[in-house]
Amino acid sequence: MDALRIKRLTPFFMAFFIWAHTASGHEIKVVSLAPNITEILFAIGLDEKNIIGITNYCDYPKETQKILKIGSLTTVNTEKILSLGPDYVFSVGAEGNPLNSGLKSAGLNVVALNAESIDDIFSNILAVGGLVGKEEAAQALVDRMKARLGVINEKTKNIKIRKKVYCEIWDDPLTSCGKGSLVDEVITRAGAINITGTINMLYPMINQEFIIKEDPDFIILGYMSRNQKNTQNATAKRIGWQEVSAVRNKNIIAGIDPNIFLRPGPRIVDGIEKIHERIYGAVGAGSAPTQDEIARKIFFLRLIRILLAIVAGAGLAICGTVFQALLRNPLAEPYILGISSGAGLGAVLFAALAGTVIFLPIPAFIGAAATIFLVYNLSRFGGKIPIQDLLLAGVVINIIFSSLILFLMATARNPVLHDAMWWLLGNLQIFDIKLLAAVSIMTICGIIIFFFYSRELDAISIGEEEALHLGIDTERVKGILFVVTSLVTAGLVSACGLIGFAGLIVPHIARSLVGPTHRRLLPASAILGALFLVISDILARTVMPPIEIPIGVVTALLGGPFFLFLLRKSRRLKQR
Repeated sequence: MDALRIKRLTPFFMAFFIWAHTASGHEIKVVSLAPNITEILFAIGLDEKNIIGITNYCDYPKETQKILKIGSLTTVNTEKILSLGPDYVFSVGAEGNPLNSGLKSAGLNVVALNAESIDDIFSNILAVGGLVGKEEAAQALVDRMKARLGVINEKTKNIKIRKKVYCEIWDDPLTSCGKGSLVDEVITRAGAINITGTINMLYPMINQEFIIKEDPDFIILGYMSRNQKNTQNATAKRIGWQEVSAVRNKNIIAGIDPNIFLRPGPRIVDGIEKIHERIYGAVGAGSAPTQDEIARKIFFLRLIRILLAIVAGAGLAICGTVFQALLRNPLAEPYILGISSGAGLGAVLFAALAGTVIFLPIPAFIGAAATIFLVYNLSRFGGKIPIQDLLLAGVVINIIFSSLILFLMATARNPVLHDAMWWLLGNLQIFDIKLLAAVSIMTICGIIIFFFYSRELDAISIGEEEALHLGIDTERVKGILFVVTSLVTAGLVSACGLIGFAGLIVPHIARSLVGPTHRRLLPASAILGALFLVISDILARTVMPPIEIPIGVVTALLGGPFFLFLLRKSRRLKQR
């Protein structure tokens, strides 16, 4: 029997299996690993007696509260599912992905259903209905959804000037819905134009300049917030957004439950209806900004980014220079004492508890500062700070905090953690000029202090004993510079996340150009660091416009090969 014949006979085998179960009085039992499939199961008439297990993200309808939770989509309790003895386990993703393959190998009957369009949703509803013996209910549900879509089509077909919409899926980084995504189809069927619908990526990360240029009439915030008003206000106050038509005319939509248009389930038509109503039910067209106003805002936005790149690049490079001198280690960099993991833990913990990332720089700075205090006190012994103890304490704290971050990511349900983790990868998009001012002041003050101690750094970089012979209180100098360097690094991490290699390779380049004397090395490192990050940011914005590449990726791609080149060059010089 060939494969084609088996494929044709499969529906008959499935129908016979269902008939046999029904005839014997067997009540079907299923486990759902996706919120949209859970909604389909309830919509076609199954209840908590049939749906015996769901994930933590399955939260609609309210009856889901009574059903046993068996983990998240990626970390399910396979043993628990086996003990429940379901007839089917409904999942998403490819048939051969690790989760589905693992469940199948355990002997479970896994059905993977994916939906990238509304037609796919209809197909999934009918497929689920056929498997659980609810064919008529499934067909009736699809017919009702299609009838409602027909009404919307009649309303939208005569719209002459369609409104432009920007739908924001995540706010940091700015993420929207591109060509071929379900949300793109939802916006189009609602009678509007999705400004990111021309981007050949389902969910592209975009820069602010693109949004200001496109000038959407409406902004839809497609993520949950505990305070929708605060979210709208924070969006309206973003640098350069005041001239966007949607902001100017107060057309920021934040009151729609994003699950009704993000989840490929039976409520998708509700989402289309509500978006259409909010867009075309709005009173008054409002005013649009002129091209000069748009150009002025884009210039101001670019200026802010360049200033942050200059401050961050200079700060990280000069901190790396100081660390390399204090630790007498050419591989030392600003994050060597666990500051990155401390900032990450503070950010992730805050996002998990508060459910927002609006004030993320504050807990990130607190976490980094607390890490400095902890590492400093753990390594201090007898009034001294042994270098090896300091490095070891930093490595251990980094491992512990990184493990705690992974634990929170694995166990916390809050999707806002996605924002926190992405923010840590490095991002120069800044929405609050006050944060830029605070970080700039902190960095400038740090640079002044470092320059004041340039003679002491020259001596310590040679050796602590030599520095002591020159009358330098090495322990006092190390204590001051470790604290200042760490605080500057903490401030920069809180503003723009983690940006690698700027504090590692730039000091080496500067040293090769101006020599090891810190009175010349420190300003050279600051200038080169600022230039390095400005160039990296330009590449991040322009290589794949309007998609924005994380700045940390660009610095790694530029810095990594260059650092290897320097390493090989130094080895050749030693051989001579």
